[in-house]
Amino acid sequence: MATLDVRPIMAAGKEPFDAIMGAVGGLQPEEEFELFAPLDPVPLYQVLGAQGFSYETEALGGGDFRVVFRKRGSEMAVRQSEPLVGRAAELAEFSPDGFGRRILTETDRFRVVIAALEDGQEIPLHAPPLDMVMTIVEGIGQVMAGDQVHAVRAGDVVIVPAGQTRGLRAIGGRLVTVNVVSPPPGPGHHAGSATAWPVDEEAPDVGALILEEHAGLFPHLDHMGSLASDATTLGEDELRTRLREVLAFLRDDLLPHAREEEVSVYPAAEKVLRAVGGATRTMSVDHRFVGQMVGELSGLGEGLLSSANKERIRRLLYGLQALLQVHFTKENEVYVPLLNRLSASERHQLHDRLSGGDGGHPNHHKES
Repeated sequence: MATLDVRPIMAAGKEPFDAIMGAVGGLQPEEEFELFAPLDPVPLYQVLGAQGFSYETEALGGGDFRVVFRKRGSEMAVRQSEPLVGRAAELAEFSPDGFGRRILTETDRFRVVIAALEDGQEIPLHAPPLDMVMTIVEGIGQVMAGDQVHAVRAGDVVIVPAGQTRGLRAIGGRLVTVNVVSPPPGPGHHAGSATAWPVDEEAPDVGALILEEHAGLFPHLDHMGSLASDATTLGEDELRTRLREVLAFLRDDLLPHAREEEVSVYPAAEKVLRAVGGATRTMSVDHRFVGQMVGELSGLGEGLLSSANKERIRRLLYGLQALLQVHFTKENEVYVPLLNRLSASERHQLHDRLSGGDGGHPNHHKES
C-alpha cells in the first residue's frame, strides 16, 4: 500500500495536489493508496472518483483524516482468481496511524476484509446500509453492535444488520477480525455515527488480589525449605511440631487455594489464552528457574565444598529433581498429545528439527 502524509506539506503552506497525483499515478491495479490529511479531502473524492478510484474515510480525531483510495480498474484487482488459504493473523496488515485493513476479495455482492488493530486503536462507530458478519480471529476487544457494547475475543462472531451502528476497538493487545460486508461499501459508508462509545464500567483488579494472596504464601515456602535443611538435626519433638505447622499450612491454606484456582482462576485464564495465545509460557518459566538453579549448582561445584555449600547442593538437587519431574509430566500429559494434531507438513518439519536436522537440537537422550 502506497502512503502519503500531506499534513507536513499543508502545515508548510504548500499545495499537496501534485504530490497526491504523483503517488496515485504509479499505482498498480492491485495496490491501494493511503492518504493522511489535516481535513476531509472532499474535492479529491470527485477528482479520483472520475479516474476509477473508490475510497474509505476514517476520522482520526483532532481534525485529521485517513483515506484509503482503491483503483478498481478490472474486477481482478479485488476478485480472487485462485483459492486463498492462510492464517488471518499473518495476512493482516497493521498501521501505526489507524486501524489496518486488507481486502481479500470483492464482488458486486460482498467484500471480505481483514481488519487489524493495534492496542487502543478502533474502527469508529458508523451505521452504513450494509449487512456485516465479523469473526474475531485474534485478540480481545469491544464491539458496538446496534446500541449495545459487547466484550469479544477470538472465536466470537458478530452479525450487524444494515443500518445499525457498528464499531470495534482493541483492548490489551492486537486485535484481528475477518469482516464480510454485503453489498461492498461505497463512498460515504464509513462516515462517523452520531452515537458515541459509552463510558467503560469500572472493574476490580483481580490480578492484584491474586498477587497479594501469593505474597502471603511465599514465606511459608521459606519455612518449608528451612525445615528441610534442619530435619536431620532436629530432635523428634521439635521435628514433629514443625512438621505439623507445615502440614497445617499445606492442608488448610495451600490445597484450598489450589482447588479454588482450578474452579475459577484457570477457566478464566483459559478464555484469554484462547484469544491471545501464550499457553506454553508457564513451561518457559520452568526453564528459567531450571537455568538459574543449574547456574548456581555449577558455581557451588567449582567453589569450596563447605558444610553449608554441601547442604545448598543437596537442596538444589532435590529441587531440580522435583521441578523437572513435574515439568516432564506436564509436557507428556498436556503438550505432547497435541503435537500429532499438527498438519503433516508441520509434523515433518518439527520431526526433522528434533532429530538434529534443519538446525535443531539433536536428541541426546537415546540409549547407546
